[in-house]
Amino acid sequence: MSGAVITSDWRCPEGNLIVGATGLTHVEGRAGDFRAPGFLDEPDGANATPEEAAAARALHRKFVDAAGAAPATWASPFGYRGTHKDHIHICW
Repeated sequence: MSGAVITSDWRCPEGNLIVGATGLTHVEGRAGDFRAPGFLDEPDGANATPEEAAAARALHRKFVDAAGAAPATWASPFGYRGTHKDHIHICW
């Protein structure tokens, strides 16, 4: 998971609406979005080869496992709601 970065953590309510978020975990300071080399370029995985998608899914699983050890309360599944292939959303 080398090279992982937090791309979004706390958001004001207005910023949360602008990005289209429906939950309040970022507003409440209980969530972060993480990207890392190996996740796909597009949220929906468009243009990814099957091999790239499989590698991204395996990397995603490593993040889920690490989040569970933290302990996180929830981590977005790979491809959640047709997106989340370019990052993972983790709540604590």
